[in-house]
Amino acid sequence: MKTININLIGELHKAPEYNKNVIQKDNLDTGTKIFVVVFLVGIFVVFILSFGTWLIANNLCGKHIPELTGLKAKHQALKDEETELSNYKKNLQKNLEIARFKLLAKEQVNNTFIPWSIVLKDLASKIPKNIVVLDIDKMNSGRQGNGSNELRISGIVPACTKSSRVGSMKIKPFTAVSFLILNINEDKNSFMGNAKIGRIEYKDEKDVYEFEIKTNVYTSKVKPKGGN
Repeated sequence: MKTININLIGELHKAPEYNKNVIQKDNLDTGTKIFVVVFLVGIFVVFILSFGTWLIANNLCGKHIPELTGLKAKHQALKDEETELSNYKKNLQKNLEIARFKLLAKEQVNNTFIPWSIVLKDLASKIPKNIVVLDIDKMNSGRQGNGSNELRISGIVPACTKSSRVGSMKIKPFTAVSFLILNINEDKNSFMGNAKIGRIEYKDEKDVYEFEIKTNVYTSKVKPKGGN
């Protein structure tokens, strides 16, 4: 058996020792050291500034959060009000269109009627003494080619127990309304004709009869056939 003798101590003894001068030569020079120090200080300063800026911004944001919340609430309220005003504007425009249409219709009806003064003067001469006219309305009859429109006359007549006398005779409510209709229909020179009773109703609390009649109003005094 062959033995190999390894002299580890001798090998280690021959290993070169560190030279202090070589180690000193491997150290950084002064310029490099200054640059590293400045770089590190710069990084630290930037970090401090960034942290300070973040802290200030965070504090400012914390102070303005309630104000921002209030502004958001006001913004939402303004949006709701804008929607409400928009709907209101649409309704106003719709109502305006309806009003214009009604005005146009009224103007068309008025243009087809002879002057009010003539109609009222003609009607006044035909009203019996104990009839009280309360309302007169113009209406478009919707008929074409007959040169006439409708007039709706409403009023009251005292009940029979309180009716007035013509000479020595009492005039009953139905008779008084009939006289009004006959006065209109029988006058060939009248602007009115074809009068008909629409409604007559007794009102106990007032002890009167309320009535309504309708009559045609012609654009001339020449009544069409069947106008009586």
